[in-house]
Amino acid sequence: MCRRIVQPDGSVIIACSRGDHRPRARHCAYCPRPVEVLCDGPPQPGSKSKTCDKGVCRVHAHVVGPDVDLCWQCFRDRQRAEREAAAAAAGSAAAAADPPADPGPDLGTV
Repeated sequence: MCRRIVQPDGSVIIACSRGDHRPRARHCAYCPRPVEVLCDGPPQPGSKSKTCDKGVCRVHAHVVGPDVDLCWQCFRDRQRAEREAAAAAAGSAAAAADPPADPGPDLGTV
């Protein structure tokens, strides 16, 4: 495939390459559909990005807020963190509601 490139001075360059080097449409991380959104979840360890940025189609995107989409991995991690936070809150509420068991008399100080 060859391209004709006209330079500012009017000269012409013919540039040829092997194969087709047009940018290809990215596909979803989980299926062959085209990418429609990028994951807004936290970045993977070692990433320089501020978000996960995994490309997903609308079928595999989990919408969690206005203009906030997550890939299934970030969505699963978010659900796990929410369950753990709820369990911790329930545990601390249960501990505050239940008085400690009466240890009985202190026999060591008689």
